[in-house]
Amino acid sequence: MSQSLYPSRARASADDNLVPMINIVFLLLIFFMVASQISAPDGDILPPQSGSQKPVAAGQLELSLTAGGDLLQEGQPLGIEQLPALISDQTSGGGLTVVLKADQAALAEDLDRVFTVLRGQGISLITLRTLNPEAPQ
Repeated sequence: MSQSLYPSRARASADDNLVPMINIVFLLLIFFMVASQISAPDGDILPPQSGSQKPVAAGQLELSLTAGGDLLQEGQPLGIEQLPALISDQTSGGGLTVVLKADQAALAEDLDRVFTVLRGQGISLITLRTLNPEAPQ
């Protein structure tokens, strides 16, 4: 009778099949965490670059203008006709500061349309948000 140099292998249990499944589940979890959107969508807006080093104070009302001329507030579409009602809700006993983040490909007529409504509502300070070319993106 010959003996093998290798020890006999025990029978595989049902739990051995769970390890590859757990690996796949973790890989899928990591994939979806990396591929998902972490911050609120901003309409893929790329602001123009600025040469100014002056930091921008946080505004009370932040608006975004896409390259297509769509106005957004916190990533949600906002019609230009809704802007006066939004401003009147935001102004309570003081001046309102508006920060506008416009795409560099936005048309001047779209910017002028938004500025006209803001000026008509008595907004005296409008900050146009830009990118700092020296800051890492």
